[in-house]
Amino acid sequence: SRRILLVEDDALIRMATADMLTDLGHKVIEAGDGTQALALLEAQTVDVLITDIGLPGISGTELAKAARAGNASLPVIFATGVTPSANDEISAAIPGAVFLHKPYSIPGLTEAIATLDNRRSD
Repeated sequence: SRRILLVEDDALIRMATADMLTDLGHKVIEAGDGTQALALLEAQTVDVLITDIGLPGISGTELAKAARAGNASLPVIFATGVTPSANDEISAAIPGAVFLHKPYSIPGLTEAIATLDNRRSD
């Protein structure tokens, strides 16, 4: 079981994703935007950051950079609806990040988390 910080500005997607992660046995901390997420990260330690890229205010990429500044090995999963070419720039900025394409399901989330584990053990 992991402590996962889930950052998603769409409340319905956030609730559905939190439910899926809870069903998978994880403890979920929710944030609706990057500013809220950064405040939560300052207050507590998390094992994984799952963030939407297109957030209001601080982007998911900027959030991940800030989170990595505090914890260089923090695993990051980006939930995205954008094309993979745009993800290449983000991969360069956030090494080892995993991309989870929207709309996603429990198998997609499970696979993204498993990919993090594989990258960690390499």
